[in-house]
Amino acid sequence: MKNTLVEIYIKEVQDYFRNKIVNGEYKVTAADDYTLQITVDEEFKFCLWSSNGASHFRLYEGMYNFVQLGFSEAEATLAFSKCEEARKQAWEDKIRPQKLKELEKLQKELGISQYGEIK
Repeated sequence: MKNTLVEIYIKEVQDYFRNKIVNGEYKVTAADDYTLQITVDEEFKFCLWSSNGASHFRLYEGMYNFVQLGFSEAEATLAFSKCEEARKQAWEDKIRPQKLKELEKLQKELGISQYGEIK
């Protein structure tokens, strides 16, 4: 069966976003132990399952993804390594400072210092 024009355009769109993800060309909007939420071109949202190693790397079906994509083994390996770099950067830039603020707030609320002494 010949590909229709629509199918060809869909494949081009999928290839575009797959390449962006594989090359790490995205902005991290949130990260946790299992997923990395990203935007491509500052607009298109994806959630990547980046737990359990490169062999399990994929789009996370439990969250919104702009378009559905599959990854070859080589693409998944490269994309997973980019995700790990992005996760480390997100931790240092966003998550760690936020957690430290939360810790400070909790310490004040509980009346303890960072060394466990009661104020």
